[in-house]
Amino acid sequence: MQSRHQSGVSSRTALEPKLRDPAIIDDQKVIGVVTDRDLFIALGTRNRRPADITFGQVSSGTVHLCYADDDIHTALETMAREKVRRLPVVNRKGILQGILSMDDIILHAEMRKPGVVADLFYDDVLRTLKKIYSPETPMATQRRTASA
Repeated sequence: MQSRHQSGVSSRTALEPKLRDPAIIDDQKVIGVVTDRDLFIALGTRNRRPADITFGQVSSGTVHLCYADDDIHTALETMAREKVRRLPVVNRKGILQGILSMDDIILHAEMRKPGVVADLFYDDVLRTLKKIYSPETPMATQRRTASA
């Protein structure tokens, strides 16, 4: 589904600290996400003014999200599997409630120590980041290694 919303994002805007991935909303539902990386690639590879590039042209088209009532580990599993660092958070009606980022998660994690009870530990976050950043091995390479 293509969105007609204009990005109109200049390099200055995209370089601001704390830039969040803008969710593309249509009829109150998240239909796409555009990252700052997506914007820079689009701006660097198209011979067009930023105001002439739509979010729909920049978005990957696939939306990975989590629900507001999901357990944090469910969100981490989605991030690891889909190799994303941010997820739109929606309610059960699909309406955007916010964006969950690895930055948010890191700030709420705790160090695993005897006697510390927490829902989220640093090793949970590190395990997810390793999966996000690890390259995917092509199936042919995996088969060749397994049969060797």
